[in-house]
Amino acid sequence: MNHKESTEIGSAALGFIDRGLCALCAAIIAAFSVMLIAQVFLRQVGEPLFWIEELCQYLMVYLCFLGSALAWGRREHLVVDFLPSLLGEKQKKVLAFLVDGTVLAFAVWATYASAEFAIFSMRKTSISLDLPVGYGYLGAPIGFAIMGFQSLVYLMGCHQKQSFAALELEEVGM
Repeated sequence: MNHKESTEIGSAALGFIDRGLCALCAAIIAAFSVMLIAQVFLRQVGEPLFWIEELCQYLMVYLCFLGSALAWGRREHLVVDFLPSLLGEKQKKVLAFLVDGTVLAFAVWATYASAEFAIFSMRKTSISLDLPVGYGYLGAPIGFAIMGFQSLVYLMGCHQKQSFAALELEEVGM
């Protein structure tokens, strides 16, 4: 496989993940909004559903980690870009390599640690939902695993040079 083919595969994989994460995050936000509005209404009538609050807490965990993976994949996360603005092109590439390598190493460790915690938490049952608590914590290892994969693709150079945000802006004519 040549570099052009691997770049196309890497970009396609990152694009697929990006679209999937976008859809998941949007669905979580929509579900979150509907449930919270329903809960406020039900409190006013005196019949609140206690499981809604617990489910919203678990959805927030998923939204946090999946949203972080979405931002990392698009390179739209918060960043202090003072140092790169002082560097030349070659030094910027070295810095990007170091950042991606560090994130990859952290993502591998965090995936393992959070998966271990989620599995350990499967023994406990949530109060309102009567489900293993570990299901609520699975968002962390999923999000970290996605970030690790994205970092690996960026490290291998198997992606297009532009960010997905820049590509989307070009598609709508901006």
